[in-house]
Amino acid sequence: MLDADVFINTPIAKHHGGTELSLGMKNFMGINYDRIIMHRIGLQQTIADLFTAVATNLTVMDANYMLLSNGPAGPGKTLHQKTVVVGTDPVLVDAYTTTLFNLHPTDIGYVRIAAELGHGSLNLNRSKIQEFNLQ
Repeated sequence: MLDADVFINTPIAKHHGGTELSLGMKNFMGINYDRIIMHRIGLQQTIADLFTAVATNLTVMDANYMLLSNGPAGPGKTLHQKTVVVGTDPVLVDAYTTTLFNLHPTDIGYVRIAAELGHGSLNLNRSKIQEFNLQ
């Protein structure tokens, strides 16, 4: 992965008991062999820290059917949002997706920390967001 020319992250937007939401940056946990240590030393911080070692070129967030509770395994309440969020700024994609859950981007620790570390923006007002109706 570190040698790849392009890395495209394709997460599914869902609730998560440990981090409130599992979004694009949380999806990166799958590249780490020892995820238990991430929980021991601070899950929110270690998720944000992964972006110091691995960069993503594009995030394609599947928010078509969102798991709203009892995540990540479910069963839980779902919402058919009919939405796909795509962008080159992984923090901004996650920040926007938090709003689909009626949350603020800073409500999710790893999103806030990643922005503080300079991995991307939380400024939804300055982003170019286009919404398309998915039938």
